[in-house]
Amino acid sequence: MTVVNDLLAQLQSQGYGTDTASTQLRFLDRAWDRVMSLRRWSFMDRTDTIVLGAVASYSLAGLSSPMRYFDGLRFKDYRDPKFLPYQEFRDATDGGVATGVPTVYTVRGGSLLFYPTPTVGYPGTVYIDYNAKGTLPSAAADPAVTDLGTPDQFTGILVWNAIGLMAFRQRDSEAQQMARAEASVLMGEYMAEIGIEQRQNAQHAVSTGVHEQYTDVDFLI
Repeated sequence: MTVVNDLLAQLQSQGYGTDTASTQLRFLDRAWDRVMSLRRWSFMDRTDTIVLGAVASYSLAGLSSPMRYFDGLRFKDYRDPKFLPYQEFRDATDGGVATGVPTVYTVRGGSLLFYPTPTVGYPGTVYIDYNAKGTLPSAAADPAVTDLGTPDQFTGILVWNAIGLMAFRQRDSEAQQMARAEASVLMGEYMAEIGIEQRQNAQHAVSTGVHEQYTDVDFLI
């Protein structure tokens, strides 16, 4: 479990304790953003349960965690609707106003769009699979106990990335290089531990690279 106070304690132990708490958290936030953007991390995968009313769209802003990548939609008691790119969705629905169990959907402007429009209380339970952005260190409700959701190994990875950024601010190139090297070693050890991660869902098979470049292809069974 990674908590903010542990991050701060390790950062301060490396000689960066004279900065204000807000400055330390600012650099930990930047390190968090950089590390999280390296690739899609499976420990940030989430599934939310929602109930659809008679609405043609659902805002993804209502998810329990801020979303980074959308995976798919699943109905508990009915056939899962088919995902369509927005242009195909628009052409397929052609402005129709039918209601019933959605058969197709798309993602547009941070919302799910359905067709036909769900009837009230029907189809009932719906699952949304996605990958979350997570909680920034500075946004933790309780720095002593709030779990940021990352593995224990990420404590050192985040701290050394933050130190590298702080050393750059001080024009200390030697310290920056040392911090980068330490962060790289820790990341390499973690990657060797988890091996190759692959994600598939009912809509897509997705190939991922180190820098999280996606290529959507037809799902093969």
